[in-house]
Amino acid sequence: MKKIVKILIVDDQPYIRALLSKELIKEEYRVVNLGAVELIWERIKDSRPDLVLLGFHPENYDSWKIINDIKRRVPNLPVLIYVIKSIDAINSLKQAINKVLDDKNFPPGKRSISSLSFKQDSQPVVSG
Repeated sequence: MKKIVKILIVDDQPYIRALLSKELIKEEYRVVNLGAVELIWERIKDSRPDLVLLGFHPENYDSWKIINDIKRRVPNLPVLIYVIKSIDAINSLKQAINKVLDDKNFPPGKRSISSLSFKQDSQPVVSG
């Protein structure tokens, strides 16, 4: 039995998280939301996402530092940084999500869960 792909949305704007969640749930993705970027590692370890969507808000946190930290610790975990200014941006983000998941060889719709492994001794191994 295949599991539904889990997407972690990291954004400090509640209305953006709600909007993205609604759209992604319609596409049969499982969505995990996070508004406090400082809890990202706890949420990644607990929820084991297949993809992270990271809102770009340079006035609130350093998205580039976060993505580099994720890629250093969990190199196989895809991360997309986004800016939502219109409904067209949501459609573009959904296309990017599908492209990333297609490149990872997930089948359309209900996609299978991938394995992730942390690269530091102090970080646990996460697998699906």
